[in-house]
Amino acid sequence: PMSADLCFTNGPILTLDATDPVLEDGYLTVTDGIISETGVNPRGRTLAGSARETVDLGGKLLMPGLKNAHTHAFTTLFRGLGCVPSPATLAAELGAEALQNWVYWGTKLACLEMILSGTTGFCDVSPCADAVARAADEAGLRAVAAQLVPGPGSCENDTNAVDPDSLGNDITGWAAHRRVSMAIAPDLAGGG
Repeated sequence: PMSADLCFTNGPILTLDATDPVLEDGYLTVTDGIISETGVNPRGRTLAGSARETVDLGGKLLMPGLKNAHTHAFTTLFRGLGCVPSPATLAAELGAEALQNWVYWGTKLACLEMILSGTTGFCDVSPCADAVARAADEAGLRAVAAQLVPGPGSCENDTNAVDPDSLGNDITGWAAHRRVSMAIAPDLAGGG
């Protein structure tokens, strides 16, 4: 393998490639945070020194991380309460800054749970998508953080409306990030 930042070796590699889905006694290299090469370990040759860091899998399987396609990560804080208040209720009762903090810390907790379960990426819908994006970034996860925006027929009132300029700045601010991006999620059903 070429010179890389990280090399996983000495175990089966699940590639999910239709022609070669499992590389028995494989290796996988990472360069600049991107998978750069996969293959079968050459017999009689060591891969030591081919990367800045080498991880010996010891025969254990290396596989892609799991993805959670639809979350409301901040609601992790409400687990066990039986009912999650709507974003409008939370904003009215907590205020905008406190709501940002609730979403941030709830998402941090959700990120920890995702990491422990093998989840490496998620798509989230939230009343404070920037807080979700920050928490996911700090946790090292991949994420699409979608800002909930009141749509036609929504129960949200004007005081909870999203400022389009602020949302545009948030989306633009995350546009070049390699792991985290932002999107818009219209609340077409109403009620958040």
